[in-house]
Amino acid sequence: MKLTKEQIEENLACYRQAMETNDYSNIDVLEGDPQQWYAKSGSSFFPHSIYRRKPTPTLRPWKPEEVPLGVLVRSKDDHKERSLICGTDRFHINTGLGFFTFSRALEMLEHSIDNGKTWLPCGVEEGR
Repeated sequence: MKLTKEQIEENLACYRQAMETNDYSNIDVLEGDPQQWYAKSGSSFFPHSIYRRKPTPTLRPWKPEEVPLGVLVRSKDDHKERSLICGTDRFHINTGLGFFTFSRALEMLEHSIDNGKTWLPCGVEEGR
């Protein structure tokens, strides 16, 4: 496999960043066999592999069909008041705390699927 100049530069940039931070979790090996290279050279950098930085996860609001009905919600600011998600239409989420647009719910609310032990954002994480 022959790498382009851009792939080599990206490989080196990814690897330098990982070495500086001692964090290799943000690198994906897209192509190549790192185990084979490591066995031959003892190096953790694999020059015949193609790397990329893992995309940074982002949150987006739920779509109507993704809203988990019947789960607990609470305000991010005031953790005392809790309610249930009662329903949804194309534009809003209906809770005992009021009606929220999908983007407003992501900003203002958290939901729990385990009766309040852990709280999650009211949206979907993308980019992993």
